[in-house]
Amino acid sequence: MSDESVNMALWRAMRNVCGHVVLDVDCGTGVLGARLTANGNIVDGITHSPGDAVVANERIAHVSVMDLNDVVALATLAGGYDALIFADVLNRLIHPGSTLTALLPRLKPNGKIYISLPNIACFYNRLGLLFGRFPMPKTSGEQNTSPLHYFTRTTARTFLESAGLAIECEDFVPAPTAWAYRHVIKPNVPQLPTNALVTRTSATGQAIQLYEKVVYPVEHFFASFWRSLFADHFVFICVRKS
Repeated sequence: MSDESVNMALWRAMRNVCGHVVLDVDCGTGVLGARLTANGNIVDGITHSPGDAVVANERIAHVSVMDLNDVVALATLAGGYDALIFADVLNRLIHPGSTLTALLPRLKPNGKIYISLPNIACFYNRLGLLFGRFPMPKTSGEQNTSPLHYFTRTTARTFLESAGLAIECEDFVPAPTAWAYRHVIKPNVPQLPTNALVTRTSATGQAIQLYEKVVYPVEHFFASFWRSLFADHFVFICVRKS
C-alpha cells in the first residue's frame, strides 16, 4: 500500500474547491480525495494498484484500477469532470503527454486541471550533482515511484503548453516546507483507519497550523525571489486552450 500522505501542494491549491466533480489521477489510497470529499466534492480516482483501490474506495466515490500508460483504456472512461488532478504522477509515466491528452475529453468545458510536478533544479539536486550524486529512484510497496521524466520550471511550462493547456495560475512549495512535511510533520501524523479522513493529534494539529500560518509565508516569500532554485514542487492550475 502507498504511504498515507496528502499532496500538500495540491491541497493548498484546492482547499477552497467545493461542489465539484473531480477525477484524481493516480489517487493512491485516496487521502487527498477524502479531504476534497469532506469539502463537499464528489471524487473519483484512478490507480494502478488493486491494494490502494480497496482503501480508496472507502474514502471516495469510485476508483478504477487502470494502467495510466494505456491511453486506449483511458479513452474509454465515461463521465464529465469539473477538475482533473495529476499529483506528482506525470513525471512517472512513459508518455505523460499522451495520458494527459487521453483524459482531457473527460474535462467539462470550463473545467480546470491541477498539476504538481517535482523540480529537478531545486538546490539540493544541484548540490548532489556537484558532488557526483543524482537523485536515485525509490520504490514503495506495490508502487514504483521512479521518475521517468525530470522537469524544471521552464520545461514544465513548455510541456503543459505543448499538451494543449493554458496555465492560469502557478505556485510552488519551498524546499524547506517540503522537508518539514516529509521529515517532521508526516512522521507525527497518525496512520489513518481505512474509512477515515486525515486526522491528527491536537498537539500535532496545532503545530501544523502554527507552521502554516507563521513559518510557511516567510519561506514562500523569500523562495519566490528565485523559485527555480528553491522550489521543491511546482503547482499549475490549467485550462484547455480555446
